[in-house]
Amino acid sequence: MKQKVLFFIMVAMTMPGAVHAQNDGWVVVNEDTQEEVAKVKAPKVRKQTREESDAPYLKGKVPEVDGIVTFTHEYDVPGKTAQELYELTYKLVSAMTKEDGQINSRISLKNDNEHSFAARFNEWMVFSEHLLAVDRTEFHYSMVVLCEDGHITLGMNHLSYLYSDGKTYKMEDWKEIKLGGGSAYTAEEWITDKEAINKKGTKLLRFNRKFRISTIDRMNDIFERFNEALTTSEQ
Repeated sequence: MKQKVLFFIMVAMTMPGAVHAQNDGWVVVNEDTQEEVAKVKAPKVRKQTREESDAPYLKGKVPEVDGIVTFTHEYDVPGKTAQELYELTYKLVSAMTKEDGQINSRISLKNDNEHSFAARFNEWMVFSEHLLAVDRTEFHYSMVVLCEDGHITLGMNHLSYLYSDGKTYKMEDWKEIKLGGGSAYTAEEWITDKEAINKKGTKLLRFNRKFRISTIDRMNDIFERFNEALTTSEQ
């Protein structure tokens, strides 16, 4: 049987015109059959409603401490000294301040004795991007890292946005120019539950929506970056 199949394949490769459907179910693939395959459509995926897509970003996802938007996360790292965790996180954050999209971000304060440091991040938050235009805002926030034996506390606050007209146009030489005036917003007046969620609590308000979603996603991304670095260090 194997010899028969091998012989048939050899014939099919050298003389495709001689192979017909009668040969054990084999069919010559030509433009007609390829067109038939192309007509087979993938099943349609139901598009999420506005309420469904907003659900992960509703009440409680932007925490406040004494009226100040503050994202915090605690990490238990058994077996690691405060000094080891300080060196690891300092290196991680220093690298983050130099990544693409950063605008003069830097570690601004440190205390070697207390194994703690603070950084100020100024970065681009991109909402959408197309060939000739990008909708984005400058996103500013402070980060504080406190290290103890076997434990890290990470916090972000003083969040704010500097938003132009929402579009940065790219010229032929790819230099960018901004059009329109700028508007500054603090997280407290723009992305809190009170300011960004409708009265029914079912969806985000249209103008605040992209800011709140992107901010929550960015904070979660930073938390995960720390988690990955600490998990890797334990291996």
